[in-house]
Amino acid sequence: MRIMTEQECALVEAHMALVETVIQRHITVRPDIPGLEHDDLFQVGSLALCRAAQRYVWLRFRALYLLLFFIFTDDRLIHCRDRLGLTAPNF
Repeated sequence: MRIMTEQECALVEAHMALVETVIQRHITVRPDIPGLEHDDLFQVGSLALCRAAQRYVWLRFRALYLLLFFIFTDDRLIHCRDRLGLTAPNF
């Protein structure tokens, strides 16, 4: 896992309670079995939250990038059409 950005860290900090909620609602804590103690499960959940935050920020950026790309492409086509004195196609 790479080093997290400030934005990703803030996202994790804001949603850290989700880890505890998932443990309480969906996982059976077994202190008698190594690796299934609460602290171990919380650590695994925290790492999963970090990975999710990294993916969320990347996906959100990616979606913004694609939206910007399509808007820019459309605007560029409109600009070229206007410069050449062409009319918009009728579909």
